[in-house]
Amino acid sequence: MKLSELKTGEKAIVVRIKKNDLRLRLMELGFVEGTEITILRKSLLYDPVELHLRGYSISLRKATLDLIIVRKK
Repeated sequence: MKLSELKTGEKAIVVRIKKNDLRLRLMELGFVEGTEITILRKSLLYDPVELHLRGYSISLRKATLDLIIVRKK
């Protein structure tokens, strides 16, 4: 499933990142296979979304989250 499909408070594990120009940058930010991610909150229109991973929080746009394939934890 796509990371953008998770609801607030849900946790997931990164399975892979779709090939895209942002792939390398996302991997540099810590979105690598096996990383646990928690959805902290979503804005009113679900764009952007605040995530927690590897001890820090980051906000990403929904289009970027669509590139990250995860499985629910």
